[in-house]
Amino acid sequence: MYDSRLFSRDDTSTTVGQFDLPANAPNFNRTGPIRRAVIVFPGTAVSITHDGGQPVVTDCNTVMFYNRNQEYRRDRVSPEGDHCHWYHVEDGTFRDAVAAFDPAVEERGQRPFIFDHGPCPADLFLTHRLLLEYLETTDEPDPLRVEEAVLGIVRRAVGHAYRERGARPGSLNERHHEAVEVAKAIMALHFDQPLTLERIAGAAGVSQFQLCRLFKKRTGSTVHRYLTHLRLRHALRRLPDSAGRLDALATDLGFSSHSHFTYAFRQAFGAAPSRLAARLSRRGIAELEGMLDVRATAH
Repeated sequence: MYDSRLFSRDDTSTTVGQFDLPANAPNFNRTGPIRRAVIVFPGTAVSITHDGGQPVVTDCNTVMFYNRNQEYRRDRVSPEGDHCHWYHVEDGTFRDAVAAFDPAVEERGQRPFIFDHGPCPADLFLTHRLLLEYLETTDEPDPLRVEEAVLGIVRRAVGHAYRERGARPGSLNERHHEAVEVAKAIMALHFDQPLTLERIAGAAGVSQFQLCRLFKKRTGSTVHRYLTHLRLRHALRRLPDSAGRLDALATDLGFSSHSHFTYAFRQAFGAAPSRLAARLSRRGIAELEGMLDVRATAH
């Protein structure tokens, strides 16, 4: 099996897991129905198509939603395969989170989610990474702390998904939808390179003007901002192993300078990369717990 558990106990329904599937796995496309409802934070680019839906290219800017028994298809995008982390709580808890934005959820039974994906803003991604750091560096994590943090992540992921839907009514036709997903795939695979609108639009088969217009309508973000956020999320994931070499990290991720990287990082995550790198590299659990508490209960 490619599933592993980072947190799972007999006395709680809350589970945090990690999924790793190599791109050359013979069963890469054969997914079958998912057994339980989950919220997924992608680590690599994969194309996911829910039964009856349109393909979505996953990346670190995205949160994926799966109802119990959801049928879907997985297609290769990244040569690294499918690597992600997922959160599960009992169905009633998922319904409670959705009910705050959609009272009709009670009529849908075991299918609380009406969307297949939503945005992953910087604060949500940071909370997610802090929780993973806590679980990976603590021999006996406090169950209550983990449960509360997971509930905060679930609540905010659902809220962001509903706010995005309300802000951007309507949908794109199939060709334009595909163009945006191709653009996302190009950025997910080559975020560390000096990409241009001409290159991305050419790969997507649309003009530069169309790309900017369609991308904003589909994602709510400009192309440049989306790419910058991808780079910043990869930076956060690499920080524990990059203390003392932040200049090289900035260059590796495609930033024009260390100062540009530091400014963008502080704007997104509320702290300079050097400050957060020091905490993570020291495995400063007490400090991480304090940040986790604040971020899990925010909003």
